[in-house]
Amino acid sequence: MKKMVMLLALVFCISGCGKSNEKTTVAQPGGSIAEQASVLLAAKKLQTAVATLEEGIKKDPNNVENYLLLSEIYIHAGQNDQASSVLKLAMTVSKNDPDVFFLMAWNYGFMKNFADAYKAAAVSAELYKQKGDQDKFRKAAILMKSFEGQLPGAPDAASVAPAAPTAPAGQ
Repeated sequence: MKKMVMLLALVFCISGCGKSNEKTTVAQPGGSIAEQASVLLAAKKLQTAVATLEEGIKKDPNNVENYLLLSEIYIHAGQNDQASSVLKLAMTVSKNDPDVFFLMAWNYGFMKNFADAYKAAAVSAELYKQKGDQDKFRKAAILMKSFEGQLPGAPDAASVAPAAPTAPAGQ
């Protein structure tokens, strides 16, 4: 549910948040920091959402959700260097989080750093496979494939992409 709220908030952000005359104060308590920021994004209060997430990271530096949402905001705003910095911090909190690698791949792609984008997408695909998350595995594999064509002499994705996880027998 939390990820759905964050996804909806990002859709709202893409479709029109940006510059406004809002004050950049931190959101009031109620729900997780990421949930508060998602509500702010839905209300097109981008600066307040960013301030809320930054404050949340200071208060709870081990909560990877705050880093992920903040990096997504930066990616959508075209602030890729800031997104990279946030994602590198997220890596120190959660070294094997496939969502971190997925966003790193996405961000590197926007930066036209296709070699690193390809590597990050491959790592995220493998981590999703290990977790048994077929849907996210497929998305990461597609992302990896999209970067493959940008690399001179890149191996065929079928030869390096991890195999899709299989459902347990009887399901």
